[in-house]
This record gives sequence, C-alpha cells and structure tokens, in this order.
Amino acid sequence: EEYGIGSFVFRNHERPFHPERLAKIMKNFGTALANEITGKKDDSATKSDSDVGIFSRVVRCKGQLWLSNADCCPIDVHSVGRQLEMTPAGNGKPWMGKLVEV
Repeated sequence: EEYGIGSFVFRNHERPFHPERLAKIMKNFGTALANEITGKKDDSATKSDSDVGIFSRVVRCKGQLWLSNADCCPIDVHSVGRQLEMTPAGNGKPWMGKLVEV
C-alpha cells in the first residue's frame, strides 16, 4: 500500500454478474477523484457507502467479467476515474463455466 493506494483481486467463476446491479455499482466509480480534481465538495465522509457508492474512490480497474445477459464470452473492462469501457473480449473463447461436460 505505497502512497496510500491499495488493491484487491475479485474472482468468482460460479455465476455471472447481473447487468443492472453491476451498472448501479459502477455508476459511482471514480466520483470522489473527479470531485477532488474539479474542486467540488466531497461529502463521502458523511454519507454511507450506499449513498455515495462503495467504489467512489476507485482510480483504476481492469480485467474481464461475466455478464448474465452476455454469457457466451468474457467482457473486457477498463476504467480510469469516471471513464469506463466495456467490450467483448477478443480471444474468442467462451467462459469455462458455460461449457457442458460430455
């Protein structure tokens, strides 16, 4: 945790994310940082995580995720502050959890 920056890895191969619930969480990605840059008051210290967004202080995220409404292939996710990009993964491989054993 150099410079007060932490990181974590989230892994779950058992079930996909629900798209609406994920969108609600990701709505507030990077808002605290954007407020600091623009000079807006960040009152996240006085609000609960559900009011402000548990990930409002996230600066960067990247990886792949599994969405329930697009469960045939992984989705690449890249986020820096308030900018978010989600695209189908270019590897052409399906999720291993979706393959049927014979």
